[in-house]
Amino acid sequence: MKSRPFFFLLCVICFTLSCKQQQTEDKQQQAADTKTVSFEYDDKMLKLMIFKGILNDSISLNVMFDTGGSKYILMSDSLTGLLADTMVYLQIGTYKSTCPVYVIERNNPIFRHFDAIIGWRFFEDKIIEISYQNKFIRELDTIPVTNDFFPIKMEVMNNNPRIPIKIFVQGKCIEEEFSIDTGFNGDIMLSKYFLDKYKINLTGAFHGASITSGGLLPGGSILGDSIVLGKFTLSDTHIGFSTTSVGVRNRLIGNKVLEHFTLILDLKNFYLYLKPNE
Repeated sequence: MKSRPFFFLLCVICFTLSCKQQQTEDKQQQAADTKTVSFEYDDKMLKLMIFKGILNDSISLNVMFDTGGSKYILMSDSLTGLLADTMVYLQIGTYKSTCPVYVIERNNPIFRHFDAIIGWRFFEDKIIEISYQNKFIRELDTIPVTNDFFPIKMEVMNNNPRIPIKIFVQGKCIEEEFSIDTGFNGDIMLSKYFLDKYKINLTGAFHGASITSGGLLPGGSILGDSIVLGKFTLSDTHIGFSTTSVGVRNRLIGNKVLEHFTLILDLKNFYLYLKPNE
């Protein structure tokens, strides 16, 4: 009978500690939720990340996230009448930034599915995780301590984060630094310069045109054997190409490859971390 008060005291202490731990976990979850922003991603056709944004605290618009761009907002000239300046204030979720605006003609077909484009510097000096499967982007405080993610060093060249990639096609190995371009909804894109450099045979290639901010870009695609990205290999990927001198040495890796992974973009130390989707 004398042990009951002591037992009761232990229960109270355990209950109090449990409550405090739960409150801490709830606060951590709330903090994580404020750093998480969902996006639309049509994984069947469009294959572009589109966020809900607010311009100058008043104008709602759909914003495409393009890591092939820098810190600017590219938009149709149909919206410029709503702006008083060439610098605007953009909010996506809890992320806010002042950005310069560049406009292009409203009849450009690039604006068929969204109103504006932002580049990777919108999240400059942050570590962001991108989940194509769960359709969200969120800021991380640190890189997770896990072997699930494979690191690849990024280099910023001509304002684009790039990583080394090997492409095997027609018995050749194309080994170059490719721009990580979430504004490109294909697998791989090569400019005419690299077709000539590696003597790629276009016999039997599909010919068409790509939609870009500069208008339609003549080109096409061929089937490649495989792409080597870090320690990962993807087979039977399509290699897009341009047949003009526009974007003389462009080489891009797009969402059709990247969507196979969960990404961490470390925009502080410039590493890309890849985790294959389950």
